[in-house]
Amino acid sequence: MLIAAAFVLAHLLAFLFPCLFEEWNSKINDSLFRLRYRLKGTEQIYPYIAHVDITDSMARRLELSVWDRQRFGRLLRLLADAYTEAVIFDILFPEPSFPENDRVLAEATAYAGTAYYPVILLAEEYRRMFDTGLEHLEEPLVARWLWRPRVLREGEPHYAVSAVPNFPELMAAAAGIGHINSDPDRDGVHRRFPLLFRYREGYIPSLTFRAACDYLQVEPERIEVRFGSHILLPQAQLPSGMRRDLRIPIDGRGRMIINYAGPWADSFAHYSFEKLLQAELEPALLDTLAAELEGFLLIVSDLTIKTDDQGPVPLERIYPLSGLHANILNSILTDSFLREPPWGQSLLTSLALAAVLWALALTARPVGFSLLSLGAYAGFAVLTVWMFAYRGRLAEPMSHSVGFLAALIAVNVQSFVQADREKTTMRLRFERYFAPQLMSKILRAPEKLMAAEKKVLTVLFSDIAGFTSWCTTHSPEQILFTLNEYFDAMTSVVFRNEGTIDKFIGDGLMAFFGDPIEQPDHGRRAVRTAIEMQQEVRRLRERWEPEGRLAIQIRIGINSGEVVVGDLGSRRIVDYTVIGANVNLSQRLESQAPVGGILISEPLYDLVKGEFETRFVGRITAKGIVEQFGAYEVLVP
Repeated sequence: MLIAAAFVLAHLLAFLFPCLFEEWNSKINDSLFRLRYRLKGTEQIYPYIAHVDITDSMARRLELSVWDRQRFGRLLRLLADAYTEAVIFDILFPEPSFPENDRVLAEATAYAGTAYYPVILLAEEYRRMFDTGLEHLEEPLVARWLWRPRVLREGEPHYAVSAVPNFPELMAAAAGIGHINSDPDRDGVHRRFPLLFRYREGYIPSLTFRAACDYLQVEPERIEVRFGSHILLPQAQLPSGMRRDLRIPIDGRGRMIINYAGPWADSFAHYSFEKLLQAELEPALLDTLAAELEGFLLIVSDLTIKTDDQGPVPLERIYPLSGLHANILNSILTDSFLREPPWGQSLLTSLALAAVLWALALTARPVGFSLLSLGAYAGFAVLTVWMFAYRGRLAEPMSHSVGFLAALIAVNVQSFVQADREKTTMRLRFERYFAPQLMSKILRAPEKLMAAEKKVLTVLFSDIAGFTSWCTTHSPEQILFTLNEYFDAMTSVVFRNEGTIDKFIGDGLMAFFGDPIEQPDHGRRAVRTAIEMQQEVRRLRERWEPEGRLAIQIRIGINSGEVVVGDLGSRRIVDYTVIGANVNLSQRLESQAPVGGILISEPLYDLVKGEFETRFVGRITAKGIVEQFGAYEVLVP
């Protein structure tokens, strides 16, 4: 019950504080990205995706800027002549520049027929920040590129009220446009990207999604969208030559989880903008480029510091954001997506963990339970890593982990409380039998009391001589007061020698030595106890007689031999006691002992011979024992 409650509580907390749990899950998945890269290296990469980079040093040498559109046009013509499949510009050319430069880029774009350009989409609160002066041109420039896919399940996609387009001639010549609005999480890390933005009465796809659909020969009108599930590209012409439906998993906002193939420098190929332009002057280089870049999809990026187009991703803290487009394109073309686990799988995972904990709680002791449970969780962690690395399943371990930890703590606390309660019960029940120092040892190994067994022990009986006749002339209060003081003194002596009080029988006391804690010298302990009891009784008599109280004297009998010892009794009343013929012999010795004396059996005498002053007094018999035993009196100093 506790285990089930712990997992229910964990999922309730995940429901009440989704942001906190999502952030923790995201951090864990970031670690899984890095671990996957260490384990496997770079993920599957479509070999025809590459970057064309503009770096700071290159821009300084060429004195290159977005206004120098003639060079971009020349590059585009070169790439078209190299038979590239698509040139995707992650660079915005918003305002008209020098007419000749704009004309060169627009004509090169029309010549290539494979150039894709970005737009920046704006929500209402950001519209004034991007006042380009092209608002009157925005609607017709962008409207012709709107998608109207078949939306089979509505969601909450990003909504734009305005767009920052490229200059009109470029928009007219482009093969397609798409947005480049990145969508970082609250901590600023780029983990998802919106494939569709709601705009006016249609949708604007992301830039690389637009290029991918053209590459796969899928018309926008055939695309089916189920927000919170997937985007279906029906009968896509895959790079392998097969045609089949391709499903891109998305969340309720139309965002795809970015499956980063590897770090920036160790994933996609990179070409220098500057070196590609050199092919204009070197025909041999142009032939090489044609052989090398034919069929490529190239992403042209401005990596200079002034663009500040960098941000943290799971694999790296500083990552050019044009890499997002390459990874999205790669996932679509290789059909390698990351998917969130369905809620049913999450539920089954919690149930499986709860079942394992429950089984372990029933079969293992607290320490073993904790170790085995941690082992089970380690197995769960390994499975999580494997599912992420080889099956493309995002991990959502926080609710499971919180439930697991809560269950582990709850079970251990319950075990501790239960064990403490059992120890308290045992202490209360047995402390009248055992000395405090002996009780501490027993509580460390309570199993010693759980079963009856045959053992060789030493049993001691004592009673007060003439106590019955004394009782007839005294009040009950005097009798109880006297007995309590006497037994208190005798119990202290027995406990001092780590003996076990079996019971009080009227004015008699029964104790034994050697159990439940093994005592190799149990015979010597019993005899020493008897001597100290007689000495203590002398002190009591010396104190009581002047007060007119009982002139107390006791007899003691002791025997060593095999007895049955254990927790014996009925379901309602049990006693930790000893039984057997050797117990009867101890009682027989006590009845025949002299007043103020100690009588021990021959087996006990053999154990303690030479340690105490004794004298032989004869042979006796006892109930249940056929043969006679020699009896010895221990002389009390």
